Amino acid sequence: MKRKKLTLGLGLAALVLCLAFPAQAEEPSRNLEDLTVTAQKKEENAQKVPIAIDLFSEQKIEDLGLGDMSEVVMYTPNVFMKTNAAESPIIIRGISSFKSSFLSPTGFYVDDVSYPLSYMTNPGLWDIQRIEVLKGPQGTLYGRNTEAGLINVITRQPGNQVRGKMEFSLGSYDSDNNGLNTQAGASVSGPILEDKLYLGLAVHALNSDGFRKDLATGEDGVDQERHLAGRGIVRFTPLDKLDVSFSAGFSNQDDGFGVYRLVNGPKASDRYTVNSGDPDLGKDENGNNQSLKIKYRGLGWNLVSITSRQDYDIDFTSDMDFADGPSYARFGFNDELYSQEVRISSEEGGVLSWLVGLYGFKEDTGTKLDIRNRLPKFTSSFWNPVGDIETNGNALFSQVTWHIMKRWRLTAGLRYDHQDISGKVVNNSTAMMPFLPSRLSFSEDLSYDELLPKFALAFDLTENSNVYLSAAKGYQTGGYNYSMVMSPDTFTYEPEYSWSYELGSKNTFFNNRLIINGNLFYVDITDKQIDVNNPSARGVPMAPDIQNAGKVHSYGAELNIQADVMPGLVLFGNFGILKTNIDQWRFASNQGVVDYEGNKLAYAPEYSFDLGARYRHESGLFLAAAITGKGEYFGDPANRMKQEAFELVNLRLGYETESFDAVLWCKNLFDQEYFTVLDEMMSSGVLKAVEGDPRMVGITLRYRF
Repeated sequence: MKRKKLTLGLGLAALVLCLAFPAQAEEPSRNLEDLTVTAQKKEENAQKVPIAIDLFSEQKIEDLGLGDMSEVVMYTPNVFMKTNAAESPIIIRGISSFKSSFLSPTGFYVDDVSYPLSYMTNPGLWDIQRIEVLKGPQGTLYGRNTEAGLINVITRQPGNQVRGKMEFSLGSYDSDNNGLNTQAGASVSGPILEDKLYLGLAVHALNSDGFRKDLATGEDGVDQERHLAGRGIVRFTPLDKLDVSFSAGFSNQDDGFGVYRLVNGPKASDRYTVNSGDPDLGKDENGNNQSLKIKYRGLGWNLVSITSRQDYDIDFTSDMDFADGPSYARFGFNDELYSQEVRISSEEGGVLSWLVGLYGFKEDTGTKLDIRNRLPKFTSSFWNPVGDIETNGNALFSQVTWHIMKRWRLTAGLRYDHQDISGKVVNNSTAMMPFLPSRLSFSEDLSYDELLPKFALAFDLTENSNVYLSAAKGYQTGGYNYSMVMSPDTFTYEPEYSWSYELGSKNTFFNNRLIINGNLFYVDITDKQIDVNNPSARGVPMAPDIQNAGKVHSYGAELNIQADVMPGLVLFGNFGILKTNIDQWRFASNQGVVDYEGNKLAYAPEYSFDLGARYRHESGLFLAAAITGKGEYFGDPANRMKQEAFELVNLRLGYETESFDAVLWCKNLFDQEYFTVLDEMMSSGVLKAVEGDPRMVGITLRYRF
């Protein structure tokens, strides 16, 4: 019945759009976004790129009130973010990493700077020019750990125009403690020396009381948030052909970590509450990055050089039993990444469009885990592995598009990717497992050489409509079991591979007033990285082993519609259907032989959609309304923990002038209850979960110049 309703709804939407645009309509486009993207590392029209792309312009981000990436993915079909107070891995088309991985199969870049850990992929959005969500493997141009896709965040660059913005938002959660959420931001940019030297500055702060209460201590706001981030850009254009920019940014987060509640069992608690009894749960996160970008425009070619450094550190304390027991764990990750990329590309318009590049990086990653018990008789750690991982890599990549005939385009790309990885884990405390030595130490060197091809064939049906067929290889790097390794044979795991196939069509009608894009896709994954309970752990249920024991596939469809139906009114709708299947996932554990064959992948909603409208009246009145939804999904490959389908309704009503805006808004209007994380407590049958935000109402004041 749900499928019939969805099909009927799509048909009615198509009919309305056809009636809204008379055949003779040829007036200029009014409201739709700029369609320029850099998905293939050069500026192109998104409608000509043979990749499924969801595009968010600065105006769309502002109109919908999108504050971070967790809100962006709600407007992106077949994309899910598994978010808690610390990590936020992004799952595209059902492709996710194993539970304890700090690497995500979805790449994340801000201004060509890689954010390599899954703890880094949910930054606040401020002074953003656009966001590009690329679906399907992007390894040919971006390399490792882009097996599912990639997200590009492009910030606003300074120029000759003096521009600035100040914004303040005040919101209140609809929960027992009515916690307040305040945000403030400011940005300014313009010329220091006209046509030569420019400066841009931006800063943003968030202060949230949270909406959860700890029943064991009576404390409110155990999920409070304190965020501060800033960015500066200096841009220099001494010649018409030369553009040099240096950017530097920082971020700091000091949050509570009381976000997990037990859904069943004797320590279960109700909505908006936890039952931890631990006053020390929290997260401290700090990051900074710097990059130097040099662009030179030659005669028929362009040169780009990007030098970057990314430094990130996170420490957080989590409750181990998620109730009022005495055990807790401290986690820590620090990552320092240096990279250099140089690429040369052709100017657009010729028979051959080409790009060739070199990339090199050096990355040092430190990990630590400290499991303790507050009972007086325990004075040391139960389990205290400390890891050090050094990775050096380089790559040569190229992509060529051949305009075979007037309407045919063939794209072929290939990347040679090399990595040398050195890993060491030392555990000096094994009080929980007296049968093990008092000190465990593991070290091993890994080396990988991969070829990552991509092919796409496109045909222009008309000047504004095309179809394409593509195939690309995906790759998720191998690594180390840094947290729970007990023996040398379980210390490492190998890479994961996939092939993704896509048939799509991109269409613009009525002088860009109507955009309809759609695709069908199929993803086949082999050597799937999975975590299993190690049978050699002698009854210790929390000792996972990481194996390449999985084979899975996913397939589905996506449809994107935008329509400028009348002056001031934009309608939009995005739809996704996703089917996943575990073909092979059988292993021996300390609970016997486990077989997940035929099950669905975790965090892969069966469908996703968003429908909405944005309206601006000449009087200054502004209105935005949207409904977003995710179909049912499971939180584990055993398919024991299920989140039912849910929908969220968001409203915004405001008044805008040339320099001042005032907007009233409401998120999750009907206070829908849903979970972003579902997990089982050590194979006990007790479910722990992180719930999504409740209804929140607020006001935003904005001044621009």
